[in-house]
Amino acid sequence: MSQLDTNKFCQGHKSFVVNGNYISRYTSDSITMCDDTNIVISRSMKKNVRQWMLDYVSD
Repeated sequence: MSQLDTNKFCQGHKSFVVNGNYISRYTSDSITMCDDTNIVISRSMKKNVRQWMLDYVSD
């Protein structure tokens, strides 16, 4: 994760890093990708993902 641009990529779970360009839907519990893959956001990452989404959408 340290080598990726944090303006474009977000880690929503220990096992997943997502590219903001491919997110089709976001809820407080999950991220849905353009190919309909659903990624559950871990409890420990929810606050960070929410802030990242707010920053990403506002850019």
